[in-house]
Amino acid sequence: MLNCGIIGLGGLGKVHFKNLNEMEKKGIGVKLTALCDIDEKRFSEKVNINLGEDKSKIDPAKYSIYTDAEKMLKNEKLDFMNAVAYQRKITIPEMKGKRLILHFGACDYETEVYINGNFVDRHKGGYSSFSFDITRFVSAGECTLTYKK
Repeated sequence: MLNCGIIGLGGLGKVHFKNLNEMEKKGIGVKLTALCDIDEKRFSEKVNINLGEDKSKIDPAKYSIYTDAEKMLKNEKLDFMNAVAYQRKITIPEMKGKRLILHFGACDYETEVYINGNFVDRHKGGYSSFSFDITRFVSAGECTLTYKK
């Protein structure tokens, strides 16, 4: 039995939620145990997706519910984790005259990176490392880093 979790419950996350639940009902050997989204409304709202109306209902009593992906990853024993989107706050030091390079060890085939909601760049290339210069997107202090697949 694979214990699974999902980070990000937008359109694609809800599709994965539905698919993992169907697999569990059919006895395919997966159990969805944890859900995470930075926006608590995603656990109860319907999401418009291009595959028809979202009819999935999330029973909070059935899953461990998180709004912090790092806490979910620390607290849950997951064999498979589907991250549709990931967001975290980062603190940028004073960097007069310096460049800031954001490195990813590996991500899914296509990944988009945002800083404070501003599109930085897109990487294509299955599970390979990549870097982006984010200097022009940040200033000293706290900012929000988001990546989506």
